[in-house]
Amino acid sequence: MIVRTEIHPNAYKDSVSLMRIAAKMEAMNDIQLATASMATPSNLALMTDAGFEIAGEVGSNDLVIAVRGDTEAALDVAFDFAKGELEAKGHADSQNGSEGPPKPKSQEAALDAYTSPNLALISCPGDYAAAEAMKSLRLGLNVMM
Repeated sequence: MIVRTEIHPNAYKDSVSLMRIAAKMEAMNDIQLATASMATPSNLALMTDAGFEIAGEVGSNDLVIAVRGDTEAALDVAFDFAKGELEAKGHADSQNGSEGPPKPKSQEAALDAYTSPNLALISCPGDYAAAEAMKSLRLGLNVMM
């Protein structure tokens, strides 16, 4: 069995995207376990409990990918997939790959772009979450963090 980890400094991604990437890696041939998580203390503890060693200094805004598999080739395929997903650009629909309109870059722009929004789903590094939630509430939105 082979284990490999990669640390991507200051590479924040939301947890839903990372869980999707990890699930697809884990479904690959000759992969036993895969995880892609931000390096929060609780996520690092879960990785350690799963038998992954995280070498080096990591912070909460760092992304850690860890995979356990049968062959180096299988790990190469899994990490290449993860790299592709993390580097994907554009606004492709994750279900069918179709291009859509650009996503708004601010809450105000989203309110202008969509009719009758009433919910803000906050998924950002913890240091910024409270400020984004307060902004959403001031804009009259319900908040889910």
